Amino acid sequence: MQFLRGDKTNNIFIFVTFLILMLSMFASPGDMYALEPGESAHNFHLKDLRGKTFSLSNIKGVPLTVLYFFSPTSEASRHGMDLLTDLYQTHGVQNVAIVVISVGPFSETKMWTKDISKAKVTVLIDDGSVSRLYDAVQILPIAYLLGPDFQILDRVTGGGPGGHKLLVRLAEREISRKDINVAKALAREAVKQNPSDPEAKAVLGYASLKQGKIDEAEKIFTEMVTVSGPQKTLGQEGLAYVRLHQGTTNEALALAKQTKGRAGADTLQGDILYAKGDKAGARTAYRRALEDPAFSFQQAMPYNRLGKMAVTEKRFPEARDLYDKALRIDPYAVEVLSNKGVSYAKQGNWDQAVATYRKVLDMNSGDQIALGLMRQAQDMLALAKDTQKAERIDRLIKKLSQRYRESGGKHRRNEDQWTSRPLVLAFLPAEETGFPGDRDGLYMAFVLETGRLLEANGRIRIVERVVLDRLLEELNLGSSEIADPDTELRLGHVLAARLLATGMLGYSPDGAQLNLRLIDSETTAIPAVLSTPLNPDTLDRFSEEIASGIIERLRTRYPLQGYIVQVQGREVLLNLGSDHGMRPGLRFQVLEEGKSVKYKGKTLKRSLQPVGNLEVSDVEPGLSRAKVIKASEEIKKDMKIREVRPTETL
Repeated sequence: MQFLRGDKTNNIFIFVTFLILMLSMFASPGDMYALEPGESAHNFHLKDLRGKTFSLSNIKGVPLTVLYFFSPTSEASRHGMDLLTDLYQTHGVQNVAIVVISVGPFSETKMWTKDISKAKVTVLIDDGSVSRLYDAVQILPIAYLLGPDFQILDRVTGGGPGGHKLLVRLAEREISRKDINVAKALAREAVKQNPSDPEAKAVLGYASLKQGKIDEAEKIFTEMVTVSGPQKTLGQEGLAYVRLHQGTTNEALALAKQTKGRAGADTLQGDILYAKGDKAGARTAYRRALEDPAFSFQQAMPYNRLGKMAVTEKRFPEARDLYDKALRIDPYAVEVLSNKGVSYAKQGNWDQAVATYRKVLDMNSGDQIALGLMRQAQDMLALAKDTQKAERIDRLIKKLSQRYRESGGKHRRNEDQWTSRPLVLAFLPAEETGFPGDRDGLYMAFVLETGRLLEANGRIRIVERVVLDRLLEELNLGSSEIADPDTELRLGHVLAARLLATGMLGYSPDGAQLNLRLIDSETTAIPAVLSTPLNPDTLDRFSEEIASGIIERLRTRYPLQGYIVQVQGREVLLNLGSDHGMRPGLRFQVLEEGKSVKYKGKTLKRSLQPVGNLEVSDVEPGLSRAKVIKASEEIKKDMKIREVRPTETL
């Protein structure tokens, strides 16, 4: 070889270069480096113990996959996988795939599987090619955690005493997936395996906090702050969250400020500053959090907070970029994905909104917020195709806005003061206060579902959301202007809405609190006040309870009233129909004007006297039929009628 005859240094350089070139000819790109979080996992094909070919793509759609490269002859490898399968089997975890890739002898691998035969684990035999693809050759065991669409979430190396790290990482991901019981079991076992690991203790503390066991979390974090170093730092951060949930906000803020270089503490500072009205300070804290380390269930939070702030300021592309970064870190953050859908909706991109809400429902089919918001987006898409309806709404908006500006919204009273008019309710936007909520669109989802239930009952008509939103946009009325009582009443008059629903959605560390008022736009009376926690996970049941409560209050406050327009034996016709909320089975009193009495030169009118009872038998728009079920005197045309509640004695 001629190159060996020259300068020695040059020869060595040439030889090394030649060696690298030769190695690169036989190495695939996957052999050159370990896959990192955020990258896509390589697909592969291996045979299981029965000789059946398995492909990673076979488990597409599973939210969490554990790829565990191990050797059956290694005690550390066996111990780690035995522990993991026992925990997942004990807690009956769903939607988790565990794939074991063995680089050891077939016989040893098969023998080991006898001990985990009851666990749902796929065991594959590797000739070394897949292990090299994932850089799982020199150190075993190595575990990769894969999220939806096989995105790599974590890479954990080592077993034996260091094997508890896999349990910690899995516990973090289970917190993100909101499977807190499993997360706590994994974290507790990690602490048992290595009592001195501060991350294991901290994750156990956060799992307790997520369960609402504040005293338990406080004990864990308080013990941690007594030890110097990383354990004290993580303990201070966790204790800050405990104090926040205990309501001692200033102490929480002080602890968060003491915790240097942790994203969770930065985010908590931002939340408190936001609640105090210091939006600029909150933004600075959130941006600082983007640079500091955090547990995986904390890393997406500042991106989500900044994204919501960007949406409020109508910087929609920036918001979606922030949401996408959050989802790359935590693909289980359904609230972030839903918020991205809201950003499309607020920009009027309804098709993109629908597609995004569908992705949310693919992750959680029971997500009530995404379901309600997707229905609204679908309705808007249908409206865009219905040109005639769109033109009618355009004309209506121009008419209403002109009426609002020119007439001041003064209401002309109906000449017939007795007959009930259809009860129309408009849900005005609510003011959001307090801490930044994780979820955008919560109030809108509540309004849409509650309005749907009220409409279905037939007693109340709801002002179309598109009409109200378009009118507010045309009049350039923001939440601060709408909160003005005079503006509220003017809107009610212009929309011909007898009732206005307005209120406040307040966020605290423990969730959202809804304070809702119903205002009579004619009398300014408040027929109903509701104050209750608003839980996104039970929005359907909550809306049903609220709708039932509203209907009951309004039936008491606004009983249906009308006239008898025709009498045919024991059957009468009434001037109230389905558009007023009439339905078969409702009962009415027939009322007669009492004879006036003269006293000292004055004529005193007597109150209405009941002379009979009716029960509605048939209903159509504008008209109802009823049967006379009781009468103390002859029932005549033009007599007044008034609804009675089922519990009232007729």
